[in-house]
Amino acid sequence: MVVKYSTTAVNNTIKTNSIVLGNGTGDYGPPGSGFWAGITPPASGYTIYTVSEARPEPSIVVANNDTEAIYFAKSFGGTNIVTIQDTLLYLITGSTGTTIVNMEYPGIVANGLTMNLDAAFVPSYPRTGNRWYDLTGHISGSTGIPNICTFQTTGTTYNTVTNQSFIFDGIIGTLYANMDFSDEIRNNFSFGAWAMPDSGATIVLKAESTVIVAGTTGQRYLFYPYNSGLADRGGVGLAVGTNGAQVMEHSAGYMPCLLSYSTTISFSLFTHFMVVYTNKQPSLYINGSLVRTGLTSPRTFVSPMYIAAGGGYLPYGTFKGKISTVTVYNRSLSTAEVLQNFNAAKPQFGY
Repeated sequence: MVVKYSTTAVNNTIKTNSIVLGNGTGDYGPPGSGFWAGITPPASGYTIYTVSEARPEPSIVVANNDTEAIYFAKSFGGTNIVTIQDTLLYLITGSTGTTIVNMEYPGIVANGLTMNLDAAFVPSYPRTGNRWYDLTGHISGSTGIPNICTFQTTGTTYNTVTNQSFIFDGIIGTLYANMDFSDEIRNNFSFGAWAMPDSGATIVLKAESTVIVAGTTGQRYLFYPYNSGLADRGGVGLAVGTNGAQVMEHSAGYMPCLLSYSTTISFSLFTHFMVVYTNKQPSLYINGSLVRTGLTSPRTFVSPMYIAAGGGYLPYGTFKGKISTVTVYNRSLSTAEVLQNFNAAKPQFGY
């Protein structure tokens, strides 16, 4: 991992506070390019980085365990630091020039990455609170502020046992994002997640169509398709159950199933789902493999719009299971790139 001070996003990196971290997907240049070599965190330990514009060379501290991390947080000026959760939250939110990491970040594709949430990586979720921190540094075109993602504390539980993920209850558990992607991501984009539905959490499989309203019942939305309220714009979503996955679109008087795929989805092992839209046509990848291409949307514009992971509107159906990561790209990923994302993270999920 390489480290650099930057207040803005940098290509082929992930971002936490005013620090960007290279994850091995780009050429970060020779010394003098602004990137510095980091230190891999020890097993069950952490690496703490502090940088600033005046001193871009990072100060690096290695904590071998929670106890040492707590000690360092106090030495950095933290008050009321008692637990590792207090420590992580302080080091991630207490100063824009400091962060703490617990692993080398997987080499997923970073080009075009517009949202990246990862429950296992402490800069994204410090194991406490109701905010899931984005790792892209993306500034929303609709709000002019960074991506902010919060989840309902009722119906959503952080799970430290199963690959550090969030448990969604299938009733009201939902993650909400503050930004509207519809003005900046249209017709060609990708979105996905590492997720695992609960045993028995099936969906009603629908016929593929561009006109039949199919998404209002029997679904479990891993990504909810928001209603744009405009006839020419379709919000895109993905329903997932143990018996398959479906891509739905939603706008005024319109909620068809453009892609339906019947298969067995594991309820004991996480699965990587990626939906790639190319010229308004969705393709579904499962564990890095293309499994189905659906119908081309008749809407003028289609977009992931507001991201609502886990559900969004109870009568239509909310996801019941676990979600570990959420990614959104402002472009169509290639087959090779989808496979790269699966291969980069699969060791974490037992593959």
